[in-house]
Amino acid sequence: MTRTLPVLATLLMCLAPQGLWAQAPAPAAVEWQAFTAEDGHFEAMFPEMPKTYTDRRVRNGVTATTHVLAAGSPSFYCMAGYTEYSASIAGPNRSELQAARDDYINSTFATLLESRNVTLLRPPGTELQAVRYIAIADTRRYTSIMAIEGSRFYHVVASSQRFGFSPGDVARCLSGFKLLPAS
Repeated sequence: MTRTLPVLATLLMCLAPQGLWAQAPAPAAVEWQAFTAEDGHFEAMFPEMPKTYTDRRVRNGVTATTHVLAAGSPSFYCMAGYTEYSASIAGPNRSELQAARDDYINSTFATLLESRNVTLLRPPGTELQAVRYIAIADTRRYTSIMAIEGSRFYHVVASSQRFGFSPGDVARCLSGFKLLPAS
């Protein structure tokens, strides 16, 4: 079975060549800033100007289109965006949200470490069903919140080195993600 990696899994390779980061001077204190997605109805905090990525993939007849904003370095990056599926991805024993979470975890070759149900506020007063989870791979740690609204799955991911990551950066990435009022 051929496995394609979505933009979320391959983003690390797109940010910059390893050699460029190895030559960079030690980072100074970073002031995170909020950026609004033009068509995504959300805003997110990033340590620098984010880049926009779009990916479309088809698996088992279902098309997944992903739009993300992302910024960071190979040791830590923050990404926020959404994926829309053309059909249901739920399984017999998994909800749509669990299936989307597992799809991301599998695409990064990670293992689910913990997961809990939460809600995400959509102003002015709607709460969306969401899940907050941590997954680990050989060298990476993914801390994420994913919420479902119709066929759209919003997600924010703090991807860091598995060991020696900054809990403050993870918290800023996740807490900086806000859904905006639907237009």
